[in-house]
Amino acid sequence: MSEKKITKAELKKMETARKKKFVLEAYNIFMDSYYKVLGDEACPSKLVITIKNNNHYIKFQAHCQGFAILVYRNGNIDFSIKEFCHGEHLEHLYEYTDDVDSQKKFLDKLRNELADKIMEVALEKYVGYHYFMDLIYGENHFFDAYDYFKAQAEEED
Repeated sequence: MSEKKITKAELKKMETARKKKFVLEAYNIFMDSYYKVLGDEACPSKLVITIKNNNHYIKFQAHCQGFAILVYRNGNIDFSIKEFCHGEHLEHLYEYTDDVDSQKKFLDKLRNELADKIMEVALEKYVGYHYFMDLIYGENHFFDAYDYFKAQAEEED
């Protein structure tokens, strides 16, 4: 009995479907996090969602500043923070891989930890973009700055 061979076109189609599913799941995790983090507070900036060619962009815009979560159709995920005095800081969050286990681990970490942290910064929960960018442009990275400002806010409470 012979096994059915999968053609290159079928493999490509299956991979495209997996990427679409991954992109949609990552986007949904961010949107769920947005609602959870926002709660009953008012958003300090305008939220703009753009979906184009299966790229998903979640942007928070205010005068001369903003925050963007960029979920690309190739499966890569970036986010950027922009502020008038500091310019723009872009950080790469995830580079897509065909490894399903790696994807699942990332999505679990995004769901359980990373999305809320990113959304708390986007919504300026602990500090405004200007002060956040002051710390990023030192030797700290995004999540180091997040941990610092969250700890400061908890000390004040």
